[in-house]
Amino acid sequence: YQDGMVADGEIGMKIVEQGIKSGSKNYELISMLITKGGVLIKTEDFQLVKKELDRFISLTKAKSVLQKLIALIKYNFKKNILLNQRDKFIAKRIDDTLEEDEVGIIFIGAFHRIKKKLPQDIQVIELKEISKVREYQKLLPFYHKYKDKFEELTQYLVKK
Repeated sequence: YQDGMVADGEIGMKIVEQGIKSGSKNYELISMLITKGGVLIKTEDFQLVKKELDRFISLTKAKSVLQKLIALIKYNFKKNILLNQRDKFIAKRIDDTLEEDEVGIIFIGAFHRIKKKLPQDIQVIELKEISKVREYQKLLPFYHKYKDKFEELTQYLVKK
């Protein structure tokens, strides 16, 4: 399961291949897992991902400061609603496709919150504490102001 993966089968594999060409280590790992017998599963609803992307694009294409501000307000207003809808869809996809006694791996952004939306019979093992990943991402734009904490979190995240 991959954050943003709106297709499986041949189209999903093309998305993975394009990600590899773009330099994505994540997609390289997914490709390796597939060659070892893993199965790529459509994880997301295309329309929900498109809505989020469209809102983000409108932010980047806004010309004036006022247009940027309006686009930002719209984006911030809708982003949590869309993320919650996406999370519900992802949790349902996992529940619908992961068979009993199967192991699944999900690669997902830190601000998703699907764990509590999954049925209780699905065990989740986080490789890194999500709270620390979220804190790292929140500090990223303010690296110079919080260098010590940022460095501490960086060391935690890269530790094997």
